[in-house]
Amino acid sequence: MNPMTAAAGLASLDVVSDEPVYEYTEGQAERVRERLRATYDRLGIDAAVLGESSLFLTQFAPEGDLETVADVAAGTDRGALVEFHRRLVERGFYFLPGHMGAVSYQTTENQLDGFLDAAASVARGMREAGLA
Repeated sequence: MNPMTAAAGLASLDVVSDEPVYEYTEGQAERVRERLRATYDRLGIDAAVLGESSLFLTQFAPEGDLETVADVAAGTDRGALVEFHRRLVERGFYFLPGHMGAVSYQTTENQLDGFLDAAASVARGMREAGLA
């Protein structure tokens, strides 16, 4: 056993038991998912916003139900997702292309609002360029 890892784990358990970690991260991630959905609807972009708990991910041009990894791989526009994430990186929001975003307990509402503004700008630009 690594003593540093054990100490970090114990400290994390103290925070989780004393503070509303899950309520915050899950609530903020739901806010992100709802705002992303509203943005895509407003712009007329065919996209699904997926995620559970503190996670979120956009899938462009979804075909059918996206219930498994195979559904996502076969039934979405991965190129559009990679471009979306590339453009977010240019605005200071790092994503591994094609991977989920996550809200941590340290993520502030202002940071999330900045992300949502950047995502709307990126989505608008992609729509105008015919990429989404």
